[in-house]
Amino acid sequence: MNEQSWKIQKRIDGTIEQSQSVFKPFAAQTGDVWLIVVPHDDDAVLGMGLLIQAAHDAGISVHCAVVSDGSMGFSMPTEREGLVERRQAELMASCAILGIQAECVHVCGLPDCSLTQHQGMRRDATGALSGISWELTRIYRQLAPSCVFASTGTDYHPDHRAVASEVDMACFFASCGIWLELGEPVPVPDRWDFAVYCAFKDDPDLRLTGTEESLQIKLKAIEAFESQPEIISTLVKTVREDGPIEHFVQRSFQLYHPQQYNHLFPS
Repeated sequence: MNEQSWKIQKRIDGTIEQSQSVFKPFAAQTGDVWLIVVPHDDDAVLGMGLLIQAAHDAGISVHCAVVSDGSMGFSMPTEREGLVERRQAELMASCAILGIQAECVHVCGLPDCSLTQHQGMRRDATGALSGISWELTRIYRQLAPSCVFASTGTDYHPDHRAVASEVDMACFFASCGIWLELGEPVPVPDRWDFAVYCAFKDDPDLRLTGTEESLQIKLKAIEAFESQPEIISTLVKTVREDGPIEHFVQRSFQLYHPQQYNHLFPS
């Protein structure tokens, strides 16, 4: 693949701006670090397997942080033993297909399907500090990403909702002077959401269209999760039917300033 293989359309003030690479629509440069934060190991390829390829073509270093351990992704009880290790091997294989190197994969290992119980920061049974915000703050400060991507908070799965809220909070934790044992503060990154299972709350700001070749690579990366054959076969069918298209929403942080409400209370 190369830059000419991509069609990127970004909505700006009622018009559509078109590009053939990620540089202008994402204000990116070669050598930038992008971080994808997902609750489960297969969410990144499902939501942005095409964009990962486009970023790789542009010389952007893509990292993926997987919050849960994947321990609940079984169909039959007999599959539970050794599942975490199998899922991690599948994650590494899938990322390799997309061009993400092993050292760029960060597994937090928090309990699958219980992430709502690990929001924020807390002490575990041994007294060690843990939690989604704690783990993400550590990774943000290690990488100083220019962009952070996460699955939309409109997903029904509680793990997806939990991670979506923690991704934003960790952006601010990482930028301020707390938990300095995790590293020096870093700038607040640009934030983008992608969709996995549920639609966005708002219309997407950006549409990425790839080629049949890029779609086949994405499908191959999805199929790497062979411990879930029935689920994955359904997902592959859906992705194949939808074609090489992904959408993204640009997030903005709405901070509070008293003056923003002055027009509601005239003097």
